[in-house]
Amino acid sequence: MLSFTTLQALAALVSGTDLVSKCERVCLQCLAEDQKSGELPYGRLLWRFEGVTCCPKHAVDLVSAECGKPKGAAATQFLRVKHAGVCSNCGSIGYRCMTPTHRAADAGSVWRATQCQEIIADLAKIGHSAPGAMKAAIKAHCSERGGLTGFALRSGAPKSIISRWLNEPSARVSLAQLLDIAASEGLSLSALLQGNLLKLTEPCPVTEPHRVRRFLQPCDHEMIKVALTKAVAAGKTLTDVAKDLHVDLSTLAQHADLYASLRDAARLTAAEARAQRHAKAVHRAESAVLALLSTGKTPSMRNARAVTGEPWNPSELASVALTLLRIGLGENRLAYPFPASKVSEEFIARVDEAAQRIKVQMGITQAKLPLQYA
Repeated sequence: MLSFTTLQALAALVSGTDLVSKCERVCLQCLAEDQKSGELPYGRLLWRFEGVTCCPKHAVDLVSAECGKPKGAAATQFLRVKHAGVCSNCGSIGYRCMTPTHRAADAGSVWRATQCQEIIADLAKIGHSAPGAMKAAIKAHCSERGGLTGFALRSGAPKSIISRWLNEPSARVSLAQLLDIAASEGLSLSALLQGNLLKLTEPCPVTEPHRVRRFLQPCDHEMIKVALTKAVAAGKTLTDVAKDLHVDLSTLAQHADLYASLRDAARLTAAEARAQRHAKAVHRAESAVLALLSTGKTPSMRNARAVTGEPWNPSELASVALTLLRIGLGENRLAYPFPASKVSEEFIARVDEAAQRIKVQMGITQAKLPLQYA
């Protein structure tokens, strides 16, 4: 039975953001050694870490697992089974189709890869560790080494992020941030995840945090004013302006008058579009009901489909209007359609008006039945 063959054991301790690499990477030297020893080449779980860029055993950079044959020389086979260590395009075992490259990795990359290798070796223990143990150990460590501010500065993280992480039980940080913490404090990350402060015996080669703080350019509020003014005339939304200027909505809200004008204009446009959709749906349902009643048929969705040649799905607005029209015309045994509980009072009023028009046109003298929610 295989155990701890994925990174699920880290779920409660490490953020899943940027934890697993988006593309497959391999160490060609490891795959070559597998074949030399008589084993089938296999992929390492270590290579799936986004933060691991090299092989700690051979101190060379990982390479992207792409077929090395010229384009057209090896066509992708349909339904080829993907095996770790085997090219999915040409089927070459150990990616022998690729030209071996042995670009040496820097000491910092090797150190990070070694730390992640130790994490994989201790996954069984880490998976049973309580998330609060690591945070308690960090708090005790901060109290001895200059407090939380100094700790955040050394690890290259904003103090607010570190404070939230340590004080909220469910908060997690990325593996890259944890590696920076282990490097700045000279700790074993595997032991830290288990709630233990184990000092490294050798000096860490990483001198600067790997994560770089995001630098935000100052906003040009004059340009924002111009963009908001043009957006009102062009019928754009606040989201469109924020996306075009690469700012958030709170930045746009600093210009209260223009923000309110654009918001109100967008709401008005949305209301007009909604009214058009309602009118179209009610008109479609009214036409179908008149056509069916004139031939003596029940105005059901099935009969409407046969008459119009169009689908009438229960969740569609026109189908809801059709059912409400039948109720308004006196079919009080019908169940009130569930989607109708989500439509507006204006829509109900439109349906009621259509029901009265149908009664007049078809000569129905039955008293008006109020359309209301069940």
